[in-house]
Amino acid sequence: MESGGIINLHNLSRECGVPVSTLRTFYQVLEDTFAGYRIPAYGAEVDYILETPDEVIPIEVKATESPREEDARHLKLFLDTYPKQARRGLIVCRCRAPRRLTEQIEAIPWNML
Repeated sequence: MESGGIINLHNLSRECGVPVSTLRTFYQVLEDTFAGYRIPAYGAEVDYILETPDEVIPIEVKATESPREEDARHLKLFLDTYPKQARRGLIVCRCRAPRRLTEQIEAIPWNML
């Protein structure tokens, strides 16, 4: 799976051991709830924005099991651009446990959503 590519739920199901029906439901919730958010001054974008009454949380989705700080570059850019609204960011990926990448950015397993 690549950024901006077509998602093959059957392949993803085999890779992560989650039933296709569950992935289809999760994907539909993501589509219905979130939308990509562009950072105008830089032409970059984050995959999703979660808005709560208290904060805005930018989210990037990565297929990796080993997220790195460089995977969070658009999140960092978003946090730097909107410091009053966004204080933390998340990378949702295939890692096995939550992992802090920077002071403000954490990688979490997709099943912690």
